[in-house]
Amino acid sequence: APSPAPLCAPHFVQPVERPAAPVLFVLDCVYSEAVHLPDVPAHRRRLVHFLAPRADAPLPFSSHLVPLRVGRAYQADLLDALVAADAARSSISREHFQITAEEVHCAARRDADHRPACRFVLRNLSGNGTQVNGEMLQARGDERPLRHGDVVALARASGALEGPAQAPFVQFRFDLSQSCAREAPPPAVAPARAEAAPGSEASWESGSGGSFGLAGRRANAVEGAAAFMLEGCGP
Repeated sequence: APSPAPLCAPHFVQPVERPAAPVLFVLDCVYSEAVHLPDVPAHRRRLVHFLAPRADAPLPFSSHLVPLRVGRAYQADLLDALVAADAARSSISREHFQITAEEVHCAARRDADHRPACRFVLRNLSGNGTQVNGEMLQARGDERPLRHGDVVALARASGALEGPAQAPFVQFRFDLSQSCAREAPPPAVAPARAEAAPGSEASWESGSGGSFGLAGRRANAVEGAAAFMLEGCGP
């Protein structure tokens, strides 16, 4: 009788661990009104936003950029750990603010930083408002650009001697030090054109002197025609 086939050792398939997605930006809590931050574990006081995973096929960098929404609907545990007072918690909306990243195609840099360039924008989604560097964005849809080191805060109304004010109860620092993208330079702002003083030569040249401005008179003049006459009226 033929000898039985040798038993094969069981083959275990090791799970393939996918590398962690690259970090796009971090919101690091730097202030809490009623919580001693060193007592909170690091992962409970930081919001790390990654590039969105996509299929293995190469895709444009911009297709991996998805917005981060912050609010009780998304980070309830983290916000509860950072905000202790009930009055402050009630000021946090389900969707409080959103941060988006947009890829910007800039000229090549001379240094070795070849990461894609991005601009970051915060949009307020809450009727309670969001602060950026102390400036309150009160209306829903208000936007401000974000740059590395900017401070984003949630605030609530508080009485003050000079009237109602917005007192921040939790603050986050916008951090790009670990980002897979570099910060795009701010858009160039065209210099404002100075207004010419009324009656000056510039205002006459630009026609700002009304229908009698120099530009208007030049436009209405006919070549070869007399512009004015001087008539003698006696000795």
